[in-house]
Amino acid sequence: MEKSILTSANDALETAAKKVEKAFEKIVDEAKAHLPHQLDMDTVVRPCDANIRPIYPVRYAYMNFFGDNWVDAQLPPPISNFIDHYDNSLSASVLGGYSIRMPRPGWIYVKEEGSIKSRGSEKDGKLLIFKFSPEIVTLEGKRGMVTKYTKYEQKAGSSSWEEIHPVSGTAGLGYPFLAIDKDVTKISIVYSEVELAKSVLNKMDKDKNFRKNAMQFVDLDSETSEYAIDAKQEHFDGLVEDFKDPEKQFQAYKNQLSDPLLQSSDLGEITTEGSFAMDADMEMRYIDSLICPYYKDKAKIVVLHDPVGYQRDILMAYMLLTAWQINYTATYMYPISIGQFVKQMEFSKDEKIKKYFNDCIHQEHWKTWWPKLNAPIEETTTKLKEIVSLYKSFFEKNSIAGQKGGLAHYFKHFFFATSEKDILTEKDAEEFRVVCALFAELVEPLLSTEIGIREIEKLLGGDQESESSTWISVGNGLVNTLGHAGADKELIAKNLALGVDVLLGAIGTILGKFAVFIAEEAYKKALGLHVKGVEKITQIFISRCLSVFGIRLQSGQYAKLTEKEYYNFFKKVEPQAQPSKIKNALEKVKSDVKTRGIKKVFNWSQRIDNYTGRLKIKIPIIQFEKPKFNTKIKVFQHGNTPISLLLDCSFAGLESTYEGLYVAFVIVPVEF
Repeated sequence: MEKSILTSANDALETAAKKVEKAFEKIVDEAKAHLPHQLDMDTVVRPCDANIRPIYPVRYAYMNFFGDNWVDAQLPPPISNFIDHYDNSLSASVLGGYSIRMPRPGWIYVKEEGSIKSRGSEKDGKLLIFKFSPEIVTLEGKRGMVTKYTKYEQKAGSSSWEEIHPVSGTAGLGYPFLAIDKDVTKISIVYSEVELAKSVLNKMDKDKNFRKNAMQFVDLDSETSEYAIDAKQEHFDGLVEDFKDPEKQFQAYKNQLSDPLLQSSDLGEITTEGSFAMDADMEMRYIDSLICPYYKDKAKIVVLHDPVGYQRDILMAYMLLTAWQINYTATYMYPISIGQFVKQMEFSKDEKIKKYFNDCIHQEHWKTWWPKLNAPIEETTTKLKEIVSLYKSFFEKNSIAGQKGGLAHYFKHFFFATSEKDILTEKDAEEFRVVCALFAELVEPLLSTEIGIREIEKLLGGDQESESSTWISVGNGLVNTLGHAGADKELIAKNLALGVDVLLGAIGTILGKFAVFIAEEAYKKALGLHVKGVEKITQIFISRCLSVFGIRLQSGQYAKLTEKEYYNFFKKVEPQAQPSKIKNALEKVKSDVKTRGIKKVFNWSQRIDNYTGRLKIKIPIIQFEKPKFNTKIKVFQHGNTPISLLLDCSFAGLESTYEGLYVAFVIVPVEF
């Protein structure tokens, strides 16, 4: 079939347009070869000679911990909300509970977007990598920061991101900003506390849809950008807390404090990174040395999401409040202990004890001083619950965790590319360790109080209604990696085991409880968790974690010991064990018994009427499979059967898991 005249004309025009485009690219390439425009900052004579557009990264920091009424958990508002048009007019609600601060150490990834015609045939945007490693200095009693963004590039001749190194020249030593080429007008950008895997960088470089879903998009020429604003002195001084005068720093949050003495306090000192005294005038000198007035160049301040930072900010408030409560309780331990004893007398159902309370306790003094002594504990407990509620929202609430800038979104998009790969490499195993360590750091601090422990149990084993839970993002990624065919290789298995052990060091005790939860009906009532959620963790996640060490928990199979057998057993194995093992296990039992208010476990025959000697403690049986590497793990034997009490183990997290499993079985389930 012959083409129509119109179709032929269109084809001819399209061909001609492509020829013109190629000719233009050739002219640009030749011009670049004769007149290079990639001069280092130190070799520039005039601002117009430098091909650098300064981009100053800052971050959203969470500050929603001050005053009586806190703002509901939410993602941060646009950068324009932080401009104080009228002096001292901003409030915590307008700011969403955030402030804008200097970045934390880490990595910033920038993808130049769009077709850049000024580059000829190399018009596709590049992926730029910057490592932010600031130097903290103290001058005249003030804490400052020397900013340094080191630019990284691919190994010469390589088309992948398997090896990166600092670029040559000044950029490789570090500019005080992100050095972006002047012909770049649009970028996708993301901050990460940890270095991202090379497989993720490949997606970031080549997959536009990935960048759209995962990264912040910034139009550097726009006057109404959600994340960017012109880098002017008034914007440094007015937006970024570290550039403000000390008396104006965190003013929106100081306004919420009822105590006038706190108005002059430095709220930054109780945050993750502390306060810095930065000089906007110095930053503007850098800008003026690079901006070309003839071309109306503009530098930009760009604010970045920091989902890990938000959670660290929340945990910092939690840890400080917990430490204060512990210190207060220790300081007044004697009167508090007596007060708690008297309070039990007051509410006793025993009439004789009630009479002692009424006759022997000075009622007026009791009603006056006990509330005053106990009030700080109750108030801090209430605040701890509020902080834990914030933590929960940032951990799993769909409108926060599952969105761009949220924690679950961060883990889902920037880790675990191994599920898409046929081969598992040592680099993938190293990434696995990084994720395990990062997640452990975001969970472990919460386990210092009963409030935190109960919340983590719910977050891991509760009814997770949507995919926005951080645990679902992390847990699925870990399971997929552990189940990968390449996980059997010895060197890879070692790295995976080290990662699992770090993770188990944080949540192993809870996972041990979960295993009992599934096995024992009595424990289901005690914990009140979601059966399906815990079943998935126990049957899939715990199983995969233990398999790295060559261990399999025999579901529903136990060694059953009477009281006498139990003590004879410990007496027999004690010479084989490291001295601290048994002592630590018993101390763990005592501690858990005391915490839960459960009566003493071991003098059964004295406290149970008509005791027949048939009461037994059940200890789960384990099976050793062929490990992926030499784990050097020894376990207690009951007869010829290995049971879940570790005799010798160099993996602290694995040991913690089995202690949790053991303690849960000792305390709750017994069999007649």
